[in-house]
Amino acid sequence: MAQLNSLIEVSSGYTFRGRLPTSMGTGDKRMILPSDLDGLNERQIKGSDLNAPTVQLVVDDVLLSNRGKFRAALISAPDDYVIPASIFILRPRSNSIHMPFLVAFLNSRAGQVALARFVQGSNIPAITKSELEGLPIPDLPLATQRQIATIAEQLASYRRMTDDKIRATEELISQLMKAENE
Repeated sequence: MAQLNSLIEVSSGYTFRGRLPTSMGTGDKRMILPSDLDGLNERQIKGSDLNAPTVQLVVDDVLLSNRGKFRAALISAPDDYVIPASIFILRPRSNSIHMPFLVAFLNSRAGQVALARFVQGSNIPAITKSELEGLPIPDLPLATQRQIATIAEQLASYRRMTDDKIRATEELISQLMKAENE
């Protein structure tokens, strides 16, 4: 196992004074919130009128929520975003780690168990930057990392398709029941 900080540079987002609004305007800045990380590849990003600095995210940066539900997402298109302090930005120090593998690990059961060992707080679990930097990461050959990342993406795709089919079936049942009552 390797420590995360030997492979990854960890930085924090911007600390806002006060509470962040849950719905954003349509300003000239875009913001990524922890709730956006589950569907980031679908670009569920909110506009922001907040006066906050932006961060230039690059391909293969990883965003990790550091409070509540720990979710990681991979940046696939570079752009400027406002990133709150409730998200860590993970950037590779070298090419010895395949960043999609890191996302797969952090989102996996094993990764969540590893993160849970560093959690502070009982009401809202949180992890600090220094604790995250000490996180043990499997030290695997790049070819194996790529294989695992591919399998994890296939599993995520399968889950999305299954969820879509379930929603469509539930909608069909609802429409059929509605049609029978008319």
